[in-house]
Amino acid sequence: MGADLVIRQANEPRIDMWNLPWQHLKRAIFEIVGRTRAKKVDNERTYHGEVCEIDNRVATAVVNKLGMHERNVFRYITSGAFWNEMQLQSIGWSTGLCQHCEEQVSDSTHVLWSCPSINQHHKCALLNKLRPSALPKCIQLGIPAALGSSFTQPFRGHALQPATELEPRESKLIGAPVGSTASYAASCDNKVLQGLLDEDGLRQEALNARQSFQILKQLKSGPCIIIPYICHPAAPSTINVYTYGSWKFPLRFHFSVGGAGVWWPLRKLKGHPLSEGEQQLAHHKASEDGIRLCTPIGGYAGSSTRTELAAGILAISAHGPVHIGSDSQVFVDGANQILSDLGQGIETHPNWKLTADGDLWEHFYIAAKESKGIGPFA
Repeated sequence: MGADLVIRQANEPRIDMWNLPWQHLKRAIFEIVGRTRAKKVDNERTYHGEVCEIDNRVATAVVNKLGMHERNVFRYITSGAFWNEMQLQSIGWSTGLCQHCEEQVSDSTHVLWSCPSINQHHKCALLNKLRPSALPKCIQLGIPAALGSSFTQPFRGHALQPATELEPRESKLIGAPVGSTASYAASCDNKVLQGLLDEDGLRQEALNARQSFQILKQLKSGPCIIIPYICHPAAPSTINVYTYGSWKFPLRFHFSVGGAGVWWPLRKLKGHPLSEGEQQLAHHKASEDGIRLCTPIGGYAGSSTRTELAAGILAISAHGPVHIGSDSQVFVDGANQILSDLGQGIETHPNWKLTADGDLWEHFYIAAKESKGIGPFA
């Protein structure tokens, strides 16, 4: 971490501790610690083979679906505390035969994958069609490695994949493209991804999927607060601008992304041109029935409330009075509270750095106070 309070790591998104919304700061720091810990385990322990990085979201989702006894069994296996029959035989505690099928045990994957007595109870029949040797060692032992970034390789990439000749159905099950059409489409996707990563001077083969996506959606510059011209006319009694924000895949934290949009019905560029803020913050499309503006919302993390707030900022960045229509109760309540305080002459000075999405609320507050005021804004 430098004097600018930005944490920089090779092949990782930058963590701007000063400007990152505080509700995501704890998770960002804990994830750095978790990855460092996993790398240390990867270097010092051998029972699981190479892991590189653990997909904690998958591991958590699996554990949460298990009962208490099953959770203990899962931890017992994935932590390396599990001794198979061959290991127990070496200290005289076993005959080396499986207690379920009485076949000779060669390693810990037998009871998990190869025991016919246990396999007949599998709820997922597809697992019986997949040889354990087609999976990375860590996957065989229940440790979910992070997804690879290459579309032409299996889910976990070639680095973890055993040198085993795969059948077409096995290739499909582990995520590798099958057939010339799928392979060509995957290679095209790789070229698109590499073209985007070239802007940051990074190579796709050095990154996993999480790293690639987080680097692509990270903010390339610091906060940009642009205030429109001071407005004196009162806001119209009816809504003249509609805002909307959306955050896709919120439960898939590393792969979530959002966008904000604004719709000005009947607005014409000739009579109501775009402000500097609108031009810098969003893309626009003018039509006979009005003007649409939209902008992607990236950063380390986000939420639907954050995108709704961003849309509100985009709306008040326009010149002239505004009456915003939004379907977000959180944004409406927060905006009305700020306007109410301004109308009563109350100087609201919360610690924006310790407020959820405080960077955007601060932008909204400054614009409302210094440009729109209470009269031109509703």
